[in-house]
Amino acid sequence: MNIDIHSLKNAERILRIFLASLLAMTAIYKMIVGGAGLVAFYEPQFANNPYGLPMSMIGPILYLIGPLEMAIAIALFITPLRNYALYTYFGLLIVLMFGHFALSEFHEVNGLFDYMLGGLLIYVLPKHPSLFYSRKSKSTTVELKPAASIA
Repeated sequence: MNIDIHSLKNAERILRIFLASLLAMTAIYKMIVGGAGLVAFYEPQFANNPYGLPMSMIGPILYLIGPLEMAIAIALFITPLRNYALYTYFGLLIVLMFGHFALSEFHEVNGLFDYMLGGLLIYVLPKHPSLFYSRKSKSTTVELKPAASIA
């Protein structure tokens, strides 16, 4: 079975634009609407967190989530920074998973796995050279062969 490499690169581009847009949208919301209100809302909920983390540590993390999401979104638009942005994104998701787990919001933890999968797809798909224009690559197909069976 042959797959056109240009189609894979376009899929990577679409996913990267979608993820960057999603991160920018949530970052803007958290920075404009959230800020101190976000910290004030979550402080009482984290008072009895199972990790025993003090609010002096959780408060700054809550303040930094919005700006960090915006930085990741911007970095995803810059092709040479794509992998660094994805590693930072995976780290952010781990922090968010621990936070939601600490609040016993298990449905939110499960929902974050979908976002992790999106980031992993961006990572494994061939990198598109630009998000803004299309350029055909020299190698146009990739041949997929079945894996050898283990005897």
